[in-house]
Amino acid sequence: MIQLTYTCVALLIIYQIFVSFLVYRAEEYEKAQRLIQILLIWCIPLVAALIFHSFLRNQRKSFHGKVNHVVAQDQNIVLGYGDLKD
Repeated sequence: MIQLTYTCVALLIIYQIFVSFLVYRAEEYEKAQRLIQILLIWCIPLVAALIFHSFLRNQRKSFHGKVNHVVAQDQNIVLGYGDLKD
């Protein structure tokens, strides 16, 4: 029973380190936002880590979708004058 408790605590700490690292490297947030989120991750261990990890994943999915959409539109742009068949 004690070993299970230590294992759960170790996994929680590893997960908090992982999410803290993701938040630290997130370019979507300002420095002050990142610091506050990391503090909350460590002050409210599991709940804050789960919330910020989920929020960051959802935000990155929508961000990457917008970037891919813009790139796809830019590939159709032709620069030049007139039609090449003329």
